[in-house]
Amino acid sequence: MLRRRTGEGPHNMPSHGSFEIEPGTGRVLAAEFTADDADAREAATFKVRYAIDPKLDINVPVEVTERYWQPAKADADVLEVRATYSGFRKFQVITGEQIKTPK
Repeated sequence: MLRRRTGEGPHNMPSHGSFEIEPGTGRVLAAEFTADDADAREAATFKVRYAIDPKLDINVPVEVTERYWQPAKADADVLEVRATYSGFRKFQVITGEQIKTPK
């Protein structure tokens, strides 16, 4: 369930989703989430595609697509957004401590 606020107050939207899993490793390859309802004013779908970053050797999101529409208005505009990600970097903080005994 996705809950969103509107000018008329909060609105619960039934949601569903799925994952694409690599059988041999259990690694998530893609995920999809949709929040829609025939009575809702707006609906949305989010899709994320993942890949192993060779430098970091971890699974990272490389593409996200979003789609927004109005279920009750078949002829209404649809907003589609696509974002791609690359150049992932590792951030590291190194700390240390030194205990001095008082004289």
